[in-house]
Amino acid sequence: MNRKEKLFKALKILGEQPPFAAHLLLPSVQASSLIGKWTTSSESEDRNSLLLLFMLVYARTATQACKLKRGNFSISTSGIVTANFGRVPIELDEETARILSRYLEQLEAKCGRLLLMEEYVFPGHIEGHHFSRTSLNYVMGLQGLAAPKLFATALAEAYRAGLKIPKVLVRSLGISDQSALTYSEAFAPRVSEELAQRAGRR
Repeated sequence: MNRKEKLFKALKILGEQPPFAAHLLLPSVQASSLIGKWTTSSESEDRNSLLLLFMLVYARTATQACKLKRGNFSISTSGIVTANFGRVPIELDEETARILSRYLEQLEAKCGRLLLMEEYVFPGHIEGHHFSRTSLNYVMGLQGLAAPKLFATALAEAYRAGLKIPKVLVRSLGISDQSALTYSEAFAPRVSEELAQRAGRR
């Protein structure tokens, strides 16, 4: 079996497949508006913007976003940022990469040294601890958002953008086989139009 076949082989589903939660989806227009807002916010908002971008654009759960470490990211001399969320590294989009690079530069200046690979990108109030779920929930609540909505919308937007092979999400973002297949089936051509109409009516 060659490399491409290994990458895109059929998913292994263990147990009952979870139902698709269409009620959690944010309309595409709202998702785009939020991304635009977070990528143009002031430097003082970089931490919160990045946490939310990682959740809405890269399908990080609240816990995963809080626990991201410096070792999850590599920055080239040309400014390209590569993220390790799953088994296959991915290149961050230009805007998120720009904000992350700026944020890390400010964080390291505050620390007076470069961050170690095992250190949290979003440190908490207690040394050695990460930004808390409670604090992140507060940040989301101020904008009327919740973690399940951001996660569901992130996966939905991937399929809306034309993703065809759910295994890509599993390998690049570390998404479970069950979730990847659930959203793949939900956004098959026969049902995607109906779902889009539902989201647009909300």
